[in-house]
Amino acid sequence: MSDKDYLVIGKIVASHGIKGETKVMPLTDDIYRFDDLETVIADTKEGNKDLTVKGVRYHKNMVLITFEQIKDRNEADRLKDIYIKIRREDAAPLPEGRYYIVDLVGIEVFEGDKKIGILKDVLQTGAADIYLIDTADKELMLPAIEENIRDIDIKEGKMHVSIPEGLWDL
Repeated sequence: MSDKDYLVIGKIVASHGIKGETKVMPLTDDIYRFDDLETVIADTKEGNKDLTVKGVRYHKNMVLITFEQIKDRNEADRLKDIYIKIRREDAAPLPEGRYYIVDLVGIEVFEGDKKIGILKDVLQTGAADIYLIDTADKELMLPAIEENIRDIDIKEGKMHVSIPEGLWDL
């Protein structure tokens, strides 16, 4: 399986308590998607490790998860800084016009018929995402708003954009 077969949904940032509970920073738009999880995959140095979700609670902006395989604080501490992901087929379907970041990164970006670069990354700022586009001359930061994004075709690996006047000069 390739990296595109998985979706990262969180990062374990600490243990919580003494019974093996983990504190997870969610990396998903819908924090409550954790309620529906049965298993996750921990992306460890030794490779992928399946973890069975035993319990989920919410505290402030974090998710507290208990896993069947993690029995105490020491085991939970070993998972610190580990990303957790799910198989793509276990993901909730996206509404039309929404895309997973993993599908956007690497697609070719065009303005009209001219290829201007490759989408390098997506910054999630809250108000609007920012698309980082590697061009021949520089890295362009394009706000992902309706006026700028004309069309995205994931299957073709292409995005058509309209660059606002003056953005190339920044």
